[in-house]
Parts: sequence; structure tokens; C-alpha cells
Amino acid sequence: MKVFPKKAYSVRLKKNIKELLPELKKQTLSKEQYVFDWNNQVFIGEIKLSEFEVKVSKQIYGEFCVFKGRFNNKKGIIEIQTSRLIKIGFILMSVFAFSGIITALLQNEYKALLLIALTPIILKYSFLDNGFRIVTEIGLKKLTNVLEIIEITKKDADANGK
Repeated sequence: MKVFPKKAYSVRLKKNIKELLPELKKQTLSKEQYVFDWNNQVFIGEIKLSEFEVKVSKQIYGEFCVFKGRFNNKKGIIEIQTSRLIKIGFILMSVFAFSGIITALLQNEYKALLLIALTPIILKYSFLDNGFRIVTEIGLKKLTNVLEIIEITKKDADANGK
């Protein structure tokens, strides 16, 4: 069972990636610079010769996913994974919930035990999975517009050996 969602897509571009990267660079803020207004650019991240690692630049939901792309001419792979910040937050909330379970058992508070035990499950399936799905759709639409993607094929994330 995977705790953190991950998706991979095989994509085909309208043009060569070297022609499209300047447009992606124009739409992307560097992740090293201080950002006062995150809404000015579409993405925040790092772009190399034929690779990129970006996230959507919206403050509320942009931190959910990291989009990593590797390209060779007009074909490439885009991997989408849960960001490190969301992973750390989920793990911390789960640790607090499990410590609450232990405390409830030690104090014989069985009424609170079920609620505390369900907290990580509810967080995972309502907050983490739905947030990942929504931000993935938004980010892929924006990447499709900027990179002029003409075909997206879903791949199994485990097929890449990860």
C-alpha cells in the first residue's frame, strides 16, 4: 500500500523540448529566490537542459505536488509526486495520532480511541489523495499549455523502478 500518491505520464510534444524550454523558463520563478507574490508566474522550480522540476505557484495548493519532467526531443516522461512538505506534515500528524492512541489506551479512554485511530486514515483518503488529484489535474493543464503537449499517456509509476 502506497501512503503517498505518485503518477507518471508519457508525453509527446508538438515541438522539440529545446524550443519550448524558454517559454517554460519565462513562466517559472526560481525556487531559490524570495517570492513576494506567488501568483505572478505559473510555476516555481528549476529548469535544466532537458529536465525540469516545478510546482504550481499558488500558495494554498501549489505545495501538494512536484512535477518532474525528462525529455528527449519531442517525447518525455512527467512524474508527479507528493511534495516533501506535505509528506513531513502527514507523518507528523500520524505520529501525533498514534501517540494519542497510546495515551487513550493508558488512560482507558476507549471512546476517544476510535476517533483518534481514524484520524490518519481520514487525512490520507480525504485530504492527501483528493488534494493530489486536484493539483495534478491543474498542473497538467498548465504544463500542457506551456509545453504544447499533444498526447498524454498514463504510465505505471512502478514501471520506472521507483
